Amino acid sequence: MTATADGLRQDTKIMSLVCTGHFLSHFYAFCLPPLFPFLNADLGLSYTALGALLTLRGLATSVAQLPAGFVVDRFGAKAVLMGGLLLTVLSYALFAATDIYWLFVFFIILGGVGDSVFHPADYSILNASVAQERMGRAFSIHTFSGHLGFAVAPTVVVALAALWDWRVALLVAALFGFIVAGLLASQWGALKEDGNPAKKKKGADAAPDPNAPKQTWLQAKLGMILNAPVLSLFGFFVISTMATSGINGFSIAALTKMHDIPEAMLGLPVTAFMLSSAFAVLAGGYLADKLPISASLFAGLGFVGAALVILAIGLFPLPYALMILLFPIAGFFLGVIRPARDLMVRDVAPKGQSGKVFGFVFSGQSLGSSIAPIFYGLILDHWAPENVFFVSAGFLVLGVFTVISTAKIRHG
Repeated sequence: MTATADGLRQDTKIMSLVCTGHFLSHFYAFCLPPLFPFLNADLGLSYTALGALLTLRGLATSVAQLPAGFVVDRFGAKAVLMGGLLLTVLSYALFAATDIYWLFVFFIILGGVGDSVFHPADYSILNASVAQERMGRAFSIHTFSGHLGFAVAPTVVVALAALWDWRVALLVAALFGFIVAGLLASQWGALKEDGNPAKKKKGADAAPDPNAPKQTWLQAKLGMILNAPVLSLFGFFVISTMATSGINGFSIAALTKMHDIPEAMLGLPVTAFMLSSAFAVLAGGYLADKLPISASLFAGLGFVGAALVILAIGLFPLPYALMILLFPIAGFFLGVIRPARDLMVRDVAPKGQSGKVFGFVFSGQSLGSSIAPIFYGLILDHWAPENVFFVSAGFLVLGVFTVISTAKIRHG
């Protein structure tokens, strides 16, 4: 009994440390946009120039995420996580200390590169540090902490900027990051990694297996991710992100054209969708640990449920009260499966290689979020607005097929 309690206490400490870092990752990703009016008024920067900073940050994170996964597996998740956190924090502190635009560009790109380490490093640490029977809940709390970072950032930074100015807001945010880095350093020994950092002894590569097939340099480096299960999950992340992007970003515009309802009122169903999805992640972690079905089947069922609800929203002239009910139901279906989704990635990642696998599949998420706005924008410009929901539901159905194909590949 004591051993069980000690294990739970240790897992809780690990999850608290790692998830606080993930909270910061999302907090920093979303703390700059609310400050744009202050930057515009103080420095005269156009919103186009400010928006370009976000595009550059997103591109830097997307491009660096896969290399970050390789670095995690090569040198260890703890050191890479600490380095990425410090780079991110330092970039925002330096951002607050200048008023030269090209330096803003440089610092925001640094922040994007620093942010790229969190998914591969966090999952590597959780995978090795948390007990198997609590892994689903660990992944769910990790995901929820990111949602919480998004939610908290605007309120905190705007309040600080209004009380002092935008520079103080960023410096306070950076100070909190340095404190978290100190907490991580103080618990260094408690954090484990998925496999040991590669520290090859001299001569270890001197006698390769003569029967092993010859590989090119690229095959040797990418062999762990260029295989059918991982590529299928990469597709799953691309498709699922494109599905949810339609609801998050374009459902208000679509509903405005479909129904005689003020746009301000249509924000409530979408907010309910996002909040329901966030809190459903916590329930999904418990279910992923306890349900006697595979993670892939659970994820597939969640996608089917969400697709049916979203299809109904597009098909029928629903009253406003029913929209407020249906949107969070769809959000619940999509949120509850996210821990199962992460377990699917964990299951296909060989021991010691989870950094590069998680880095690769989460780059699919970045790719999907980059493609979706243009795609749905074209739909709204040239076709009926209902197609936003039909296409979103269609992507979810495609997501079910990627889940099925992943399960078939893994189990033969």
